[in-house]
Amino acid sequence: MNLTNLLSLELYDNNLRGEIPHSLFTLENLTELSLDNNLLEGQLDLDMFLKLKMLAFLGLSFNKLSLLTGKDTSNVTLPPLEGLSLASCNLVEFPPFIRELDQLGILDAENNDLKSIPSWMWRQRNLESLFAAGNSLTGKISPLICNLKSLVILDFSNNNLSGAIPSCLGSFSHSLQALMLQGNKLGGHIPQTYAAGSNLMTIDFSNNTLKGKLPRALVNCKSLEFLDVSHNRINDSFPYWLSTLPELKVVLLGSNEFHGAIMCPTRSSNISRLQYEKNTVQFSNQDVFDQIFYSFTISNKGVVMNYENLQQDFYSMIAIDLSSNKLFGEIPNVLGN
Repeated sequence: MNLTNLLSLELYDNNLRGEIPHSLFTLENLTELSLDNNLLEGQLDLDMFLKLKMLAFLGLSFNKLSLLTGKDTSNVTLPPLEGLSLASCNLVEFPPFIRELDQLGILDAENNDLKSIPSWMWRQRNLESLFAAGNSLTGKISPLICNLKSLVILDFSNNNLSGAIPSCLGSFSHSLQALMLQGNKLGGHIPQTYAAGSNLMTIDFSNNTLKGKLPRALVNCKSLEFLDVSHNRINDSFPYWLSTLPELKVVLLGSNEFHGAIMCPTRSSNISRLQYEKNTVQFSNQDVFDQIFYSFTISNKGVVMNYENLQQDFYSMIAIDLSSNKLFGEIPNVLGN
């Protein structure tokens, strides 16, 4: 069978074993190669894929591969890669050829052993999705991250990042929809500025050491659906003003220092007509990185409740967690309605 004119090869979500055959690298017209979620193994130099000069998407995530990041490719003609899926590939550094990929829009490098983000990453002006969760990232988040004006999803969760969250992250881009920094060692105050017209839908700052007040400027995030600041050191009164956000469905404020009475606005709330939509980032008519924004855990005094991949349409608030704070007074009737 002659496959020299093959444009797309999708073998993801199977039980394929063994090494990646070298014959794949002779398919010069290939624009999409997806091998994610198999049992492929062996050590492989990523530079081998650069021979595929038409390649726009490469998916190698969640196999048993050990990928070598390759050599300097500054003088090499690179394929027009727009999407790279390299999760769980035993990477210890970001492949250096990425700096030369002017069209790169999606980069998934979660669940590796990455220690730092190279400075050239902040020059990837077309980058829309950056996944680096579950690595060994240390140090501060560079404020140069706000040069990435095209970002839609940023996920640095479950690393060892420290220092303050760059103040620009709340307002540097109208395109940003998901900001996930949970499970780090971030301190200081939550960014206080959120621009009018913000498209943020998910904010997860949980399990850090953030302090101060919950930013009132969050009322500018009219698309916000998921807010998790639990397990921090936030010291504030009950944020009744969150009820002005028409799309809000999950509010997790537990294990902080919220205090005072639970107050509710006197006018009828928008909560009864909240709507939910599942959001995806699409590539070549395929949901390459399918983001379910409603997976979360509520834990309090040894009781753990997991809510995973909630997919049905929701028209009302899903969860409110106010546990382990210093709230007092009566429980408002609106919570029962």
